[in-house]
Amino acid sequence: MTVGDRIKEQRKEKKFTLRKLSERSGISISYLSDIEQNRRRPSLDRLTDIALGLGVSVSYLLGEQTMDAGSEPEYYSLADKSVHFREVLEKLDDFDFWEEKDQEELLTYLQIKKKIRDSDLS
Repeated sequence: MTVGDRIKEQRKEKKFTLRKLSERSGISISYLSDIEQNRRRPSLDRLTDIALGLGVSVSYLLGEQTMDAGSEPEYYSLADKSVHFREVLEKLDDFDFWEEKDQEELLTYLQIKKKIRDSDLS
């Protein structure tokens, strides 16, 4: 199974359209389609964006890890993170069950904050 096959499988399992995955990952629909059809190979950065959009690990998409029933990918070693970071993750634990408009609102807010931080660094 290829990276594209795993992405498509996870997208369909989560009942995401290409548009939905595009919104969640920040990657164009046409590029995602090319990846799923094995016409393009994503960079590690793009693969990370896709993995986060799907809620799976990069290791899974690369075929280095399997998704056992009921298993959750571990993205972070929480022991190394600040109290604030751990608090944010706890508050987002049920993010997949939020209403779509609430999810989109939070993601939009985070994208805007990132742009502001990036512009302050320039």
